[in-house]
Amino acid sequence: MEGNNRRILRVEKELRQIVANYLISGLKEPLTGLASVTRVQISPDLRYGKVFVSIVGADDQREEDWAILNEQLGEIQRYVGRQFKTKYTPKVQLILDTSAEYADKIERLLDEVKRNPHTPPADDDDQQ
Repeated sequence: MEGNNRRILRVEKELRQIVANYLISGLKEPLTGLASVTRVQISPDLRYGKVFVSIVGADDQREEDWAILNEQLGEIQRYVGRQFKTKYTPKVQLILDTSAEYADKIERLLDEVKRNPHTPPADDDDQQ
């Protein structure tokens, strides 16, 4: 069982590197924002791979870049098939990773609270 987990981790790492290389040099249409592969999840049978992609840029740029990546999914799959050194090539599924934007939003909210601390509401017992 331990060997299988190591194999899954190795395949995830390899798939992440292959897709990242494609984003750098293989795209037929360049992206306007910055795209990066944040993580990969491979199914236990190594047949399916979820590739999480983060895109940095304005909202309209992010939507445009996401559309470009989805249009080129077939090319990405073929590239992975040519580069992968296993019996089966995992079927790639792209998933937009918004965790960086969410973390940035939380960070901004915490900074705002630090800059403008509000006093806690008065206790109901004090008013009687």
